Amino acid sequence: MDHKKFLQELQKRSGLDRNRLQELLKATENVIREQAVNLNSVSLDGLGTFEPRKRLEFIHENRETGEQILYPPRIVIHFTPALKLSQTPRKGGDHE
Repeated sequence: MDHKKFLQELQKRSGLDRNRLQELLKATENVIREQAVNLNSVSLDGLGTFEPRKRLEFIHENRETGEQILYPPRIVIHFTPALKLSQTPRKGGDHE
């Protein structure tokens, strides 16, 4: 399912108009990002947990030119699905 179809399905199920729904999703994204900057996890019942992880800086050397590139430290967000979500049977899968 692509983003457009996902939004249409959320609109249908929630009764919210497209603009309000997009505002809600953007606000959710902003909260997750703000918490990640502070290295705080965000758990959403029935969906899962967004957990920030620190990646250390590292130096990569181009083998052909010998040039070294420093990659700065950064925070990446790791998503772990809720148990209910991860155990949902897949259509056409072995989990029927």
